Amino acid sequence: MLYQSGYLTIKGYQHNIYTLGYPNKEVKYGFINSLLPSFVGRSQIESEISLIAMKKSLDKGDIEACMTRFRSFVASIPYELKSDNETRFETIFYILFRLMGQFVPTQLKTSAGRADVVITNDSYVYLFELKVGATPDEALAQIDDRGYGVPYEAGNRTVVKVGVSYDKETRNITEWKVKGLVR
Repeated sequence: MLYQSGYLTIKGYQHNIYTLGYPNKEVKYGFINSLLPSFVGRSQIESEISLIAMKKSLDKGDIEACMTRFRSFVASIPYELKSDNETRFETIFYILFRLMGQFVPTQLKTSAGRADVVITNDSYVYLFELKVGATPDEALAQIDDRGYGVPYEAGNRTVVKVGVSYDKETRNITEWKVKGLVR
């Protein structure tokens, strides 16, 4: 309806995601400040924009931008909803990536263990190892020691290993380290 009425135009299309634009600045201003808030609350708009931005970051290999947004998301979870063990932390990863439309195998079995979260797209394989109360270096060491990336070495995608540390006290991601991404 908004497209047919001229409020929005289609600027691009990729992977079932349309990029919309405005025909001019006046329509953009009126739409964002008057019309859009009456249709959808601002918090929902911001959430959708974050999910789309996270997906775009993954697609282009910008894991830093994706993880920064992910950390902000985790920080928005009310403290009453405790996430103090690795399984709950993994569940947050699963839900958020599924909302982005990703296929999200968790605890993916290999010959030497289980990778916590694996995300793949046309260009990248992201291997996430999540640790509560441990360092990202320990998580990356586990990915290497157990060979979680070996099944993907023969392919043409870049394997990106991400060690993520979660702190029980702050209830958030404290840091992450990336290994294997070549730009």
